[in-house]
Amino acid sequence: MKKTITLFVIIFSLFSCSKNDEPTPVTYQEENPLSGFLTSTGFSQNATTLVNTGAEAFGYSFIPKVKGKIKAILVKLPSADNNVVVKIWDKASGTAIYSTTINVATAGTEISTTIPDLELTKNQEYVISIGANYLYEHTRADQNEVSYPVTSGNITITGFNKTGYAYSLDVLPETNGGGYEFMGDINFKFQQTE
Repeated sequence: MKKTITLFVIIFSLFSCSKNDEPTPVTYQEENPLSGFLTSTGFSQNATTLVNTGAEAFGYSFIPKVKGKIKAILVKLPSADNNVVVKIWDKASGTAIYSTTINVATAGTEISTTIPDLELTKNQEYVISIGANYLYEHTRADQNEVSYPVTSGNITITGFNKTGYAYSLDVLPETNGGGYEFMGDINFKFQQTE
């Protein structure tokens, strides 16, 4: 009987210890890289409305410094548009890994659209793009060029991307060599996962 009680106490102690030793899962804060990027580069200083751009595709290439996921897409346009195409691309392959159409019902207001979690790989380069006829063009007050890459939180923005006129939904916007401007208020909510 004594041996049974002693064995029970030992087993109970082992299970109690293992529960206490389990690490508490970490929940990371969501990040929106565009606002930090615009501020740190000075592109937040001037915003000009572009009208009838010819539906060019604009966006930027970026690399997550950590493994994480995109949880929502944020779009701000100077005009309402119920058919804004947003794509996220794997830059190396030129393949769109996510695509959606967003209804921007109110001009000048950032619209947040929740998406199914899109897993991103640490140190892999992606592009987020938007096809729209009305956009904001961001420049610095001194008109100086910005050098890439630029880090905003856990996201490193590696360049401004755009296509020419006659935007095709199947064409990855290429990196634009100039760093004098940034067009298209397209952003995302990123959350680190490990």
